[in-house]
Amino acid sequence: MKHLILIFCFCITNVCLGQHANTTKCALKTANSSWTWNYKKARSLDVQLDLVVEKVINTAIYYDIHPPLENPDDRSLFGAIPCDKSCAISVGLIYGKNKGTLLDLHKYPEFETVLEAMNAENISGIDFNEHRDTHYQTALKKQPGIVLYTEDKALIKLLRRQLREIERREKKEINE
Repeated sequence: MKHLILIFCFCITNVCLGQHANTTKCALKTANSSWTWNYKKARSLDVQLDLVVEKVINTAIYYDIHPPLENPDDRSLFGAIPCDKSCAISVGLIYGKNKGTLLDLHKYPEFETVLEAMNAENISGIDFNEHRDTHYQTALKKQPGIVLYTEDKALIKLLRRQLREIERREKKEINE
């Protein structure tokens, strides 16, 4: 009887205190794959742009709720882990020859006005790079999944104004 109780307690302890074996799965992967499927199904630039703007906002909301991991190799986590920045589909905006920026609302909430101003008239094209080639590294200094192109002067002016605000905010944070 003692052996049976000991074995039962050992099994209960292993079940309760054991770690989950699948800690390397990013929680954004399923959302990204369903979004990719919807994006590929969309045919018009207007619908694709709406999906891209929605994706940028949803990614920012996700990172507000689940901050990115400092150490993604930490094995002490249980269940679906929060993602680091490499899991997300990045969105870049190219507005001139070798001039571009990443539209990251989590890091730069000032870009919300730029996202609101974007429409099919001021975006000349969208390029979806599912496999993250290094083709866009020169303009954006990163490897985005989606690249938006614009030549609209009003949108570029708004974007530059927001970039100046970001610079001022960062200088102010450094001085404090």
